Amino acid sequence: ASALAALPVRTWVFQRNSGMWNVNGLFFDSLTARARITKGATEIWEFINPDNGWQHPIHVHFEEARVLSKSVNGVSLPIPVNERGRKDVFVVGELMTVRVLVRFRDFSGKYLMHCHNLTHEDHAMMVRFDIV
Repeated sequence: ASALAALPVRTWVFQRNSGMWNVNGLFFDSLTARARITKGATEIWEFINPDNGWQHPIHVHFEEARVLSKSVNGVSLPIPVNERGRKDVFVVGELMTVRVLVRFRDFSGKYLMHCHNLTHEDHAMMVRFDIV
């Protein structure tokens, strides 16, 4: 537990702004890395859905992660059996926060994270992150 507490946390908020879906209030820009991560690093990524009308299946390209916790409005939820292994898609339900442990192990490069709802993806609910 103390080792986890020492890890950096990145927060990603999946929300609607001016009728368009985005991440952390910004729309996708393929030329801009929203995170630069050192190869070999381990981080906690926190996915937040502040809305109560949609869920977001978030797909992180290249790496797999493990769900550490899920909560709705600050109330902890049990992690279902099917979500206890390594995954690359995380369903972030209405008013939910999902925290995952991710290791950026072997390769450097430019990668994507996006919502798998096609309308949301088309609206630029996507992020480029670089492993350096």
